[in-house]
Amino acid sequence: MKIALDTNLLLDMTRLKIDVFDQLMGLAGNATLVVPIQVRQELQTLSIERGKTGSAARVALEALSTHRVKTVSATGENGDEALQELAQKGYIIASNDRALRQSLKNNPQRAIVVRQSKYLVWQ
Repeated sequence: MKIALDTNLLLDMTRLKIDVFDQLMGLAGNATLVVPIQVRQELQTLSIERGKTGSAARVALEALSTHRVKTVSATGENGDEALQELAQKGYIIASNDRALRQSLKNNPQRAIVVRQSKYLVWQ
């Protein structure tokens, strides 16, 4: 099983104080965690900013390194398009982005989302 992580889920990790990686392992066991190159680039761009968003992006980038999350290539101009492509290839998408989740409703793969600002759950 392969799980692709979205930018906003990684940013919410700091904002909501959720241990995303621990909870993902609880939900999906030994799944392979990946991020599309577009998501990593979004985080790098945001990490330059000052304030909470920049700080959250820096924490997310550090967490990706610490947890050895693989970066995968995908076509698409942004993270959402890349994640939609990965979903078509059978990846499970972990996101808290309502618009992205709605676009994945027709996809046979399930998604992982944040509930009650505390828990990751299957959708």
